Formats: sequence, structure tokens, C-alpha cells
Amino acid sequence: MGKSLSTIASLIFGMLLLSFPLVSQTEPKGIHQIEWEYYQQFKSAEKIPAPGEKIEPINWKATKNRYLNRAVFGYLPYWKRNSAPQYLQYNLLSHIAIFDWGTSPTGALSDPVGWPGDWAALINNAHKYGIKVVMCVVEFDDDEMHTLLNNSKYRLTFISNVINEIQSYNLEGVNIDFESPKTGDRSSVMNHFMTQLADSVHSKLGSEYEVSFAGPAINWGDHWDLAGLAGACDYIFIMGYSFWGSWSSTAGPTAPLQGLANSITSSVTREYGDVVATHPEKLILGVPYYGNHWQTQNNTEGSTAMDY
Repeated sequence: MGKSLSTIASLIFGMLLLSFPLVSQTEPKGIHQIEWEYYQQFKSAEKIPAPGEKIEPINWKATKNRYLNRAVFGYLPYWKRNSAPQYLQYNLLSHIAIFDWGTSPTGALSDPVGWPGDWAALINNAHKYGIKVVMCVVEFDDDEMHTLLNNSKYRLTFISNVINEIQSYNLEGVNIDFESPKTGDRSSVMNHFMTQLADSVHSKLGSEYEVSFAGPAINWGDHWDLAGLAGACDYIFIMGYSFWGSWSSTAGPTAPLQGLANSITSSVTREYGDVVATHPEKLILGVPYYGNHWQTQNNTEGSTAMDY
């Protein structure tokens, strides 16, 4: 990576109207997937964007002159591409992840809605400030994910397509948001895939181009090798939210700092404890820019949820 991330600091913005928790032993859907599924119904009404301006390369000198001493990494989903940019404080950001590129089981990529015309001005503004803009590739279907991860030909196709996209549009890397894979794919299979992707990006584009992974707040069933995953890529973005949500039987905090069985503190110290002890610079803590709203049985803390 071109700049050390230096311990844990970050944010997530833009994509957040709904939510969901982590108090049961059944792995729930994350907010990335929930919002992604919700907005699928509106895709057909999206207009084809105008060509837009040319996407210019990043000002690499500006990345080194910024006063930020931590990474501030935010996801910007396509349904906020036109409304959110006017509110962004570019001087307080280090990374923007464009959400989302889709992938097929065979490694083909599908562009974000409005790509590239609707995004060009945003990217160029970010690049002037030395902000790295990365593509976020999502996969939420565990069967499709399994096919991609376990087929060497499809993996190479995927990697080649990612590298071509980064080169073609002057991007600075890729964030992989593959959520709830099959339990057998969470350890060595996923880590091998990420190693292969990171090695390919670094060797063909340079070490300053980043490969990261959107990691779970809780290691469900201890099937993930999170220390190995951190070693396989430049850094992990911990999705430190969705501890409570629409599937919860009681009202609760979206991202409790501490004091509960599962919290931001337990995610960092318990789930990612090995990484914190050895390579804390490889972790970014994602925090939510959204909240939940319930109708509850009464106004006491942890009241039974009647409606969401």
C-alpha cells in the first residue's frame, strides 16, 4: 500500500436506510446486501448516463501531503451517486469505494449503475485531493461465489477483468465484498483467492494499488481465518454495524461500542485480536451512518420490538 493505515479508524456513508443484528447464532444479512437487494427494483428505471468527462489519474503527490494520519474509507452506493457528492468533505477522506460492480460465477463483471458518466466528476474531484477511488465488487450468492472461488479459470478471468477496469478508469484498487460464503469457502479458499488477486494487482499495477476485503464483524462458527485473510490482502474493512435490525426481537443499538456479548469492542479485540496484535495497520473499522427505528412494547431499554 502507498500509505500505512496506522491502526483503526474509518467511516461508512451514503447507503443506509435499513439495517439488521448479530445477537443470534444465525448469520444475518448485512446492510450492504440488504440495501443492494432493496434497490434492485429501481434499476430498470435508471437512465443511460451521458458520456461525462474523462476520468483523470489521481494526484499521487496529494496523497502524501494530506494531513490525515488515519485512513477514512467510505462506500458510496450508486443510488447516492447524484445526491451525496455535494456533501462530501474531500479533505476528510482518504478512500471512496464505488458500490458496486457485480460479478458472475465465471468472473465477468457488470458495471455500477450510471458508469462511468455519472461518476466521472466525483472521481476527478476526489483525485485532485489525493483520495483513492476503488471499485467495490460484490457477491451475495454463496453458490455463485463457490463456483468462482473454486475454479482456477474463472478466478483468472475475474482478476484480469478487475485489473482491466482499474487501468481503464484510473482507479486505485479494489474492495471485495463477498458476504456469507459457504462455510467451506471462508478460510483457505477465500484467502487463496485474495492472495492471488492481491499478488496480481501489485505485480501488474504496482504496490500503491490496493486490494482489500469487507470483513464480518463476527466470525460466525469460527470458519473464517481472519489473520490469514489480513495477510492475504492490503487490509480488511471491518463491517462494524448491523448488530440489531429488522430481524431482531428487541430494539437495540446498530453498533454498540461495548457492554454486550457482541459489540464493536468485541469485534476488534476478540474476532480480530490476532490481527490487532500483529498487524493493526491492516484493519479499518467501519462505523454506520444510519440508525434503526422501531415501534416497541414500551420505552424501556431493550423493549420487545412490535414493528420495524
